[in-house]
Amino acid sequence: MAVSFEQFAQVYEHEAAGIWWIFSRRGDKGMSENCADYKEYDWGEFLSASTKRFYKAFQAIQARPDVKTVCDMGGFLGAFPLTLKRFGYKVKMIEDMGLHNKSLHDVFDFLHKSGVTLYAGNVFENKLDGDSDFVTAMSTAEHYAHSLKTFMQNFSALGKYYYFEVPNIAYWPKRIALLRGQSPLPSIQNIFNSKEPYTGHHHEMTYDEVMFLLRDTLIENVAFFNYSVPDWPGVKEFIKNPIQLLAHKFYPNTRELIAVTGRHLK
Repeated sequence: MAVSFEQFAQVYEHEAAGIWWIFSRRGDKGMSENCADYKEYDWGEFLSASTKRFYKAFQAIQARPDVKTVCDMGGFLGAFPLTLKRFGYKVKMIEDMGLHNKSLHDVFDFLHKSGVTLYAGNVFENKLDGDSDFVTAMSTAEHYAHSLKTFMQNFSALGKYYYFEVPNIAYWPKRIALLRGQSPLPSIQNIFNSKEPYTGHHHEMTYDEVMFLLRDTLIENVAFFNYSVPDWPGVKEFIKNPIQLLAHKFYPNTRELIAVTGRHLK
């Protein structure tokens, strides 16, 4: 039986709250050393807003009745893999355990004890093999500064079906910022004040760039959507920013994220 958004949100938000409690006990613990902007970032709000993101991925998985195993590439805080585990899937999460100055080790330990299989690996540089039914890579690819060839080879090797999501660099507020002479890229101050390797966004993508990366797959669905702002909010929000909301309504490629579902041809 299909799981509704409300049902998914109840489970996800419970698990996300637990992860946030564990993470917040340690505090930043140096994670912002490699991305200075993380020091002011509200990770609790990020987890909460991501309910919509993860439900879209969950719907793609749930649409495949034959899917029993899922691999999440670069799962980071792990709220989505843990939620999948609660819904009965066998889940593997691949993450570079050495990133973020070990500030996530308590979270990783909790995920492991909760039944999520953790695999320590660099999805961008180490060739990986797997036999999962479904592989997800959500807001991961944009964090690497170099060629994504190995990453995409791993993406193909780790699962039969896939869900691929990246931030849309053609998001409406970024288009307007560019017209005002402001870069849509991370600020030079952020990069300047961060240690190497910089772990923020290196290359957000356009629709055509996503299509290039997935050119050797069977693409079944492409979606543009917002997660931190509503696609079509109430009257007050419309009055406050009518042009942006009209752009989101009638030109989906101005929305915040690009997500693609499909099947690897192998």
